[in-house]
Amino acid sequence: MQRTRATRLWYLFASMSTSIVVLLCAVAGYSILSISQAGQKIGLHTIPDNPRRGWAIWLLATSGTVVSFFLVLVAIGIGSVSLVGAMTGVGMAALTVFSRFVLHEHVGRREIFAVTAIGVGAGIAGAIPLGTEAGARTAVLYWMVGAVIVAYGVAAVGVGRRHHRGLILGGLAGSMAAFSQLFQKLGTLSLSVHDGLGPLLVSVATNRPILVSIVITVSSMFVAQVAYTRGQAIRIIPSYTAHASAVPVVGGVLIFNEHLQPLHWVGIALLFAGTMVLVVGRPQPASADGPV
Repeated sequence: MQRTRATRLWYLFASMSTSIVVLLCAVAGYSILSISQAGQKIGLHTIPDNPRRGWAIWLLATSGTVVSFFLVLVAIGIGSVSLVGAMTGVGMAALTVFSRFVLHEHVGRREIFAVTAIGVGAGIAGAIPLGTEAGARTAVLYWMVGAVIVAYGVAAVGVGRRHHRGLILGGLAGSMAAFSQLFQKLGTLSLSVHDGLGPLLVSVATNRPILVSIVITVSSMFVAQVAYTRGQAIRIIPSYTAHASAVPVVGGVLIFNEHLQPLHWVGIALLFAGTMVLVVGRPQPASADGPV
């Protein structure tokens, strides 16, 4: 039977080194996601003045978020959820480069250092092979999800100050985004890129843990939006990003028995440091994002 072009490309993709595929998918997925999210915001701001152009931008950007979901899903499925989760900051680096060369915004030494650290960290973390994990401790995953949701939910209700509540909800949203990746890993343990593109897509569409991950992702987006109404984005985004980067690393080690090498931890540290440099400390007007 003659293979279609898409099938031939898929088998070429599947024959590549696993570490290279994981690195390419993670970098592409997170980069497309961040740029698409920026595009969604641009589209929504354009709609009042030019509805046709605004909706076109928003739909194109939203399509990009769907593509990014599947790219990250492939990276998690065949690679380490600890390492792929830690690469979340790659999207921030891509957005910084996009802002410099497409939007022609100023990028200083601070941003250049952060992008370089993220790039080096992603290269180190993604280039070193990781041993195959031996199953999953599913009970640990459910206990982690329950404990985090209850703890952060109680804290958000009990805390007095509005901006503190925003920080807590931002951390909860980031944790939920990370748990989505852990469920994706759980759902892809029995899948293989060598099964072929069609069977793989069917398996993904009917896979319960992956469907759960989609629900958690949507819920995370909702919680993040609520968080933005309770404080400044400049304070909430670091909380979100720190949790979204750190929780998959902890989950990968505790739940999926991933044994990270010393250089993996060096790469993770560079990724985390570069990400925090990008999202922490840049001054913004107090009125830009809501109440202090």
